Amino acid sequence: MQPAQLSRSLGELNIVGLGSQATDGVVKSPGRVFKILELFDALRREAPVYEVSDLLDLPQSSTSVLLRSMVLMGYPHFNPTTHAFSPTTRVALLGNWINGSMISDGLLMRLLQRINARTSQAVVVAVRNQIWSEYIHVVQSTNAIRLFVVKGSRRRLVRSCTGLMLLADLPDSDIKRIAIR
Repeated sequence: MQPAQLSRSLGELNIVGLGSQATDGVVKSPGRVFKILELFDALRREAPVYEVSDLLDLPQSSTSVLLRSMVLMGYPHFNPTTHAFSPTTRVALLGNWINGSMISDGLLMRLLQRINARTSQAVVVAVRNQIWSEYIHVVQSTNAIRLFVVKGSRRRLVRSCTGLMLLADLPDSDIKRIAIR
């Protein structure tokens, strides 16, 4: 892990990618909504507002208002007994039509699971997003000591293994332009 990468501890897991990433030009509220949804994807359990706020380094009052607004829209559910939020099935159904045969029908998912089973390491599907390598799917490592990679994390193309792979087929002039940028 590079020193510039931010990781936070959550129990015995090291979570990589929860910190502030380059968000120039991103409207604050929608950016926070997606960060919250990605956090739930990483946690895979319900979480109280103070934990969401702390892990994402957001003001607790703003996080509370945002989560309650999301509840009104039907995306997370609020559990009054535990005072915690969790995503609903509505979240899971977002985008299930995209790349249906590759993702929904399971070919890619089965391949990722097989690689993970053979290596016990995290397996990442990344796409190029401008100068970033963005993790769009992650199968977590099964090792006892591991980094927990958050789906949606971004790394600079020129400073990450996934980025270098995404640059491999580009002409040298494009790689130079990306590196300078």
